[in-house]
Amino acid sequence: MLPVIPIKTAGRVAHLPLAEVYGQLRVIERTQIKEFQRLTQGEFRPEDEYCRRARALENLKQSEGVFALFSDPLPDAEKRKGQTSEQQRIERMLLIGDAGSGKTTTLHFGALALADALLRNDPASAKKHLGLRADPLPLPIYMRLTLAKKWLRDTPEGQ
Repeated sequence: MLPVIPIKTAGRVAHLPLAEVYGQLRVIERTQIKEFQRLTQGEFRPEDEYCRRARALENLKQSEGVFALFSDPLPDAEKRKGQTSEQQRIERMLLIGDAGSGKTTTLHFGALALADALLRNDPASAKKHLGLRADPLPLPIYMRLTLAKKWLRDTPEGQ
């Protein structure tokens, strides 16, 4: 369940199941973000606006679901335009976004979908819900680093 959200429906607080309301976070690369920011901030010559706007929107269309980036490379027959044969599964990612943009919820959903698929021995469900192409499925370990740091600092076991 998502954390309690005070939705006023007949005077009660609604609990929302994460699996039923989650919309996958989409990611783009830093260079694409900078191009889009320059466009929205008007940092272009007026005669270039049409080309820049079209290119920025095309980059957004090519965004990927966050878990697809942790996937095995596409077979040659399925490669998207612009993907090189050297592209490989990434192992680390830094999600940057404003408060409320979905970073933590994305991690919660990924851990939930992977744990459920592993528990039920149904890798196809995680692959479908996450857009993930990986064999075997990764083992999800969700940990808040701020809590780990606190434990290391404040407990005899951590010290």
